[in-house]
Amino acid sequence: LGRPNMDNILRQSYSAADDVFMAFMNKLEEITCKFHQQWDEFKEHRKALLEKVELCATNSQHIVKLNVGGTHFETTESTLLAEKETFFWAMLHTGEWNPGPDGEYFIDRSPDVFCHVMEYLRCGKLLDTAELPQWKRNMLQTDIDFYQIHSLLSLCCPIHFQPIEDDDTVKLSESGQTLQRMLDTTSTQSILRDKFYTTTPATKWAVRATRTDGTGKWPWRCSAGIADSSSLVERNAVRLDFGGGMVSAFGEKWKEFVKWKDDGSTDRMVDFELTDHVLKIVVTATGQFMTVKLKPSVEGYLPVVWPYRDTGVRFTLEHSTA
Repeated sequence: LGRPNMDNILRQSYSAADDVFMAFMNKLEEITCKFHQQWDEFKEHRKALLEKVELCATNSQHIVKLNVGGTHFETTESTLLAEKETFFWAMLHTGEWNPGPDGEYFIDRSPDVFCHVMEYLRCGKLLDTAELPQWKRNMLQTDIDFYQIHSLLSLCCPIHFQPIEDDDTVKLSESGQTLQRMLDTTSTQSILRDKFYTTTPATKWAVRATRTDGTGKWPWRCSAGIADSSSLVERNAVRLDFGGGMVSAFGEKWKEFVKWKDDGSTDRMVDFELTDHVLKIVVTATGQFMTVKLKPSVEGYLPVVWPYRDTGVRFTLEHSTA
């Protein structure tokens, strides 16, 4: 038998050892990188904690005591000033209102929903109100308006529609976000009085018109748009007709805007967007749009629908301020 080739044995041993060493070094590098990453994360976390502690320490030097309807609350000045041009901003900045002898500001409002207002100012999010009874949700909306927290108004307050005259065919959803108008095709009420307008402004809203009589035929003069809030008259309005696809602005003659497809569809939807006194009207399905420059209005414009009772159309309006 021949003697083993020692060079080959040594070469194989060296190669195996080199593989083990390289695997070890790769693992060490991986562990080192992970350590440095975790260390950087720890330093960032520690820095954030120290900043929070420093902020809390600074804010704690400016505690504001409130007595809301007999219930006592304490918070910081920075929390109450989280949003400008609110009730609290005016309370602390105008110099017209000083706390009482006990160091408290007395606010004659219900304390039942005030905690929701405070939580929003603290963290920028409104607590889930779905489980609240309807009377308390209504109270919350009323107080949000009272405290003039504008960002919360746009998140929480629905678009309310006020009929020109009382009508039990007007139905609001439980969330208050949509209005459905079931039209009575037998009514002979004057169409000039048959309109519904919002009592809260909107920057974006969508209108869906749905045929309810099963004919699939779209009538002339079932419209949606905006009107001057000071008068709500038709000559100071921009209107889109869902039947003929025509637009009328400020009492001018109707002009053709969109040719609806005669495909038997029972739904037509349009988006409205109001920016810097310009109304943009968009056909949701196709993206076709037009813009209308609004005339000056002292009190601004409000979304309006003109259902007209003899059309057999149901309108659903949705509110969005995003």
